[in-house]
Amino acid sequence: GRVRAARMPSRVGGGDAGRLAWLLEHGPECWSVDMFEMHQLTGGHALSALGWALFERHGVRAALGISADRMRAFLAAVEGGYHSVPYHNSVHAACVTHGLHWLLTCSDNLRGVAPAPLQMLAVLLAAMVHDLGHDGCNNSFHCAANDEIAVRYAYSSPLERHHLASLFAILKEPAESHSLPPPPRCPAALPPHTNTTPGQRWHARTAESGQADRDRLVRQATPSPTEG
Repeated sequence: GRVRAARMPSRVGGGDAGRLAWLLEHGPECWSVDMFEMHQLTGGHALSALGWALFERHGVRAALGISADRMRAFLAAVEGGYHSVPYHNSVHAACVTHGLHWLLTCSDNLRGVAPAPLQMLAVLLAAMVHDLGHDGCNNSFHCAANDEIAVRYAYSSPLERHHLASLFAILKEPAESHSLPPPPRCPAALPPHTNTTPGQRWHARTAESGQADRDRLVRQATPSPTEG
């Protein structure tokens, strides 16, 4: 399942086509790939070019029945969701995606962790969108500024939630405009805590315990009606 130049997205091109083809063919097996070079050779589309090459390498489109046009549209939407900020941009996302893929395919410790196309899609997609929509500021800044992102996500990991929500927004677009299914909905009829993780349940219990402690302290500090 090696990538072939003829199967690359048509919007990716220019520069040294032979060098670009080599990077996409052999770069995933090399740890020290210059992602800025790929960014230049693709005319600023390193993330979509690398995403295409890796998905083709692992047979993601063939396994899931995704057309080339829909995959191109999805990769373009993801890449377009990144802003032109100094660090958390699409080149950084491409670098992280390449690094994760190398760990999953070339490192002794993690090789074979994602053997199936669907599993590889999941981990690569997580890397591709991990900073989607990042504006260059950190969580502390957003919370201190009381800005829209912090308020929307209740001051709890606002950027991380924003990145995930940005992906879900792409997946909610009309089916013909992207390649992947929308995120699953949580069943509304399930009993409490059924659709939560152990970590979420632990935090809920901790919050309930903390509230009980605060209520007890308030009662102790509040004079009773008989006290003068």
